[in-house]
Amino acid sequence: MSEEKLQEKYVLYQLLQQNLESLREQLELVERQFMEIKTTQEVLKDLKKGKVTNDVLIPLGSGCYGKGKVTDLKTFLINLGANVMANKTLESAGPFLEEREKELEKAGKEIQEQMAKTANQINETAMEIQELARKRK
Repeated sequence: MSEEKLQEKYVLYQLLQQNLESLREQLELVERQFMEIKTTQEVLKDLKKGKVTNDVLIPLGSGCYGKGKVTDLKTFLINLGANVMANKTLESAGPFLEEREKELEKAGKEIQEQMAKTANQINETAMEIQELARKRK
């Protein structure tokens, strides 16, 4: 019986480790998106102040960019989520991005909380495995 219990705990331990790694990856993605929003907010602020030229790099995909010019500095196409796009003015883009930033902060905190819970479960499971292994000897 104790051999089966030990195997169950070890499988649980491995699943928790995989879950923790998945949470780390999710957190990295949220942090990247957060940094992109911060960068975009700075560019929009600079546009309002007239500090940015209209020369830009246009992402073509797979890390490939083309050089181009922004012809309209008043309206921007923004991804609302699920690949739904909407036109936003320079003034309305800022509040939208601020709201998105808050959502990402909340998501990041939730992921960090889940990571802490999972790490605690990993530690508890590791101690249980050690105890079962000790009893087995």
